[in-house]
Amino acid sequence: MHLIAAVVPLLALFTTGVVGQANKNQTTQAATPQPSATTAAPAAFSTSPPAVPNGPKCGKLNEWETITTSVQMEKIKGCVVYMGSLKITLIGNKDLTGLETLARVDQSLEITVSPDLETLTGLNSLVSVGDKLFIHENPKLVNLNGLEKFSYASSGVLIYDNPSLTSISGLSALSTINPKFEFPFGLHIYRNPKLTSLQGLGALKVVGNALELHHLPLVTSLQGFPTSPSSAIPLVNLTITSMARLINVTELSGFRVLSTTGAGKFAKLNISANAVLTSLDGLGGVSAVQGVTIDNNPMLSSIKALTSVKSWAGPVSFTEDWSLCDYSGINVTAKAAVKDAAFGTCDPSKAEAASKSLLKESAASSLLPHSSAMYIAPLVAMLSILAY
Repeated sequence: MHLIAAVVPLLALFTTGVVGQANKNQTTQAATPQPSATTAAPAAFSTSPPAVPNGPKCGKLNEWETITTSVQMEKIKGCVVYMGSLKITLIGNKDLTGLETLARVDQSLEITVSPDLETLTGLNSLVSVGDKLFIHENPKLVNLNGLEKFSYASSGVLIYDNPSLTSISGLSALSTINPKFEFPFGLHIYRNPKLTSLQGLGALKVVGNALELHHLPLVTSLQGFPTSPSSAIPLVNLTITSMARLINVTELSGFRVLSTTGAGKFAKLNISANAVLTSLDGLGGVSAVQGVTIDNNPMLSSIKALTSVKSWAGPVSFTEDWSLCDYSGINVTAKAAVKDAAFGTCDPSKAEAASKSLLKESAASSLLPHSSAMYIAPLVAMLSILAY
């Protein structure tokens, strides 16, 4: 019994400390594209967070508080504004009942390593966060229901490594992310192997400095984003990689490179390792690029959408796109002006085998855990019970 009591704190430290920090570091690295620079925001959206009702405040500015039990959650019950950063790592809770009054978190909100959490019901009043919203490593989380009022994040929204997540429709009110383009973040959704659709993103007006989608093996289209050209969502950094069943990017037609003066008048594109992607239709709103990586898309045969790009700057790379035999989508003069450029060889005979290889890799990676923290947490809970 004494041995168990000694092991529990060590495991808990490992779970919430070392492993948690390692994964957050990885997230920051993987999900931190370089910002182009401070970009003037168009008048199409507000840069200020929405107002919330007056009510009790709790927490301390520039401090993190971690909630691991229902008893701890009672301390912030009735709170309308949380003034610091809040980390929710609950064991034994299927939802977030008890947080119904919470309307704003002034800094970051992190929901992670909650082994029994299935839904976010309880956060039904949450409207905004003053920094980032993290939702990651929750093994039983099925949907984001409970976030239907959430509309604003000052820095970024990151949803990743949730192995049971099938729907993000709870984000239906999300409109504004990093509206001042101050941070190298935006909307990041990746490594959610059971997510089948991106439905729920139709209210978006701005995604800040990044739109990052990768390792979503069941997502076949980007349907869910606003597609009207009048939406004019600013596009700065676009990453779409390892999307095994994605056929096209048509639903990105509502995104535009800012035509205003300043460094935000170009986009950086990374579209790579997509097994069945056939065209780039949907990127007609991209008028200027600085840095393009379109590699290892074996079935990609059309880049005609890029005829809209009038200004090219390197580096530019099109390699192992075996079905791409027609580069007429790139302005000839612009192509010649790019000094740091690589254009691959057309060889359709290699396309099918390369596509199958990517599909195989995707299937294998979706079976592997990306973090041990979500599996160690239940063990910590069990040992805690035994210790007492």
